[in-house]
Amino acid sequence: MCNSVSYELMKKSLKAHYTDHEKKTEMVWLNGKAVFQITVMGSTGTTQNAFNPIYSIADFEEMVNIEGHMTNAVGSTIPSGFYNPQSGTVFSLSVSLTGDVQTFHSGAAFNNMDVIATVWYTKVG
Repeated sequence: MCNSVSYELMKKSLKAHYTDHEKKTEMVWLNGKAVFQITVMGSTGTTQNAFNPIYSIADFEEMVNIEGHMTNAVGSTIPSGFYNPQSGTVFSLSVSLTGDVQTFHSGAAFNNMDVIATVWYTKVG
């Protein structure tokens, strides 16, 4: 079941119209609630090995999916979930239980990098 849900989400995300404001999608999550989507931009910040909030989602209940990347100093895009075993550097995106879209990174080279994240989620109510 998870594979088919992930596949359907991927198909819809490829067709999605990315916006910087919340929009209700045509999808319904496993709990029967409508799925919302938003694309946000921010920065990794300067605090390493800690969560750095870039946006707060009002009435957030549950994350369905998150995808995004950061752009490093030379213009390369680095996807969420990146890990370099040689240097130990990491970059990831997540959403806290209170709805904060946040970055996590290690390595000074990843300080203050531009971030774009698209989040699919359900809302309280």
